[in-house]
Amino acid sequence: MATFIDQWTRDMFARARPRHVHACSRGRVALRVERLERRLLPSTIVWTGAAGDYLWLTPQNWQGSVLPTPADDAVIGSSTTGLPIIVNGFVWVHSVSSNQTIDLPTGGTLTLSAASSQFSNLILDGGLFDPQPEAVLANSLISGPGGLTVQTGWSLSLSGTTVAAPLVNRGTLTVRGSTTGTAINGGLTNLPEPPCAFRGRIAART
Repeated sequence: MATFIDQWTRDMFARARPRHVHACSRGRVALRVERLERRLLPSTIVWTGAAGDYLWLTPQNWQGSVLPTPADDAVIGSSTTGLPIIVNGFVWVHSVSSNQTIDLPTGGTLTLSAASSQFSNLILDGGLFDPQPEAVLANSLISGPGGLTVQTGWSLSLSGTTVAAPLVNRGTLTVRGSTTGTAINGGLTNLPEPPCAFRGRIAART
């Protein structure tokens, strides 16, 4: 009887052993490594203005003579000349953080991949400003004769921002005051009466 039990126990342990383990030499176990997908993080491209022509699409105006791409954050420091940077064509970047005036004339397009950007002064001068469907403009000034439109199904959040250009809301507009306040001075058109939310220190002139 003991012999039968011993044999049965050995058989059960043998069945419980893993059968598909590939052993290397000296008793080491071979591991399989799976390649993961590549994930690109946004990089920062800094404006130098070295070319001296104030044109966005001149590579020599950017650090390393490399234009910022949709995967890059464009950072523009202060200027002593006061001359605006001209968006002279189609520009698509991840985000913009600018302490200089940016002029968006007819024929220019500025498209943003990220939700949040900051402009010391973005002049809408006939060009197309194309932020993300859930855009946030913080501590910015948007001015000029051209208008800013929140498209149907999109949302725009303003925080500490002055919009001195015609603003048309066809989506959802959220206006938040801050320590500096938020102002809509260029007129606000709500079509066809979509939701607006106003919080904090707000100044609006229509």
